Amino acid sequence: MKRVVFFIILCLFSCKPEKERTNIPDAPIYFQIRLSNYTVFTGGIGNVLTCPQDLVSSSDKAGSFGYSGRVLLINDFENRIGAYDACCTSPACVAQKNIVSAGIRAKCPVCGSEFDLSAGGAVVAGSAQYPLRRYRVTISGGILAVSRYAY
Repeated sequence: MKRVVFFIILCLFSCKPEKERTNIPDAPIYFQIRLSNYTVFTGGIGNVLTCPQDLVSSSDKAGSFGYSGRVLLINDFENRIGAYDACCTSPACVAQKNIVSAGIRAKCPVCGSEFDLSAGGAVVAGSAQYPLRRYRVTISGGILAVSRYAY
């Protein structure tokens, strides 16, 4: 009986969710936007909104925008919205907080690493070793909220 209890306890403590693989430091992130202010973004699959610079309402600009201070929101091809930190994950560029997007691709102007925003921020070119840091997106009552944990 003691062995069974020990085995159950061992299983419970060893079954932790996989930690996100990234070299981007944790930073506060939480903001909300009213989706009705961004019908071009929500109506166009593959569209990207850079926050806070593309936000039109001062109330939308309130909050914390992750490590880089900028978050890329994408309305992907399955009409789901993803949120990614705009900081390159290349070892040479981790201090560079200037990822720019061109549709579903985001690129670091320093090292040339490219990331696919429609595929979880995956690295598709360059020296980056990890995907872009992803954030949780929730939508309720026409309000989109972005917060720290994606999974």
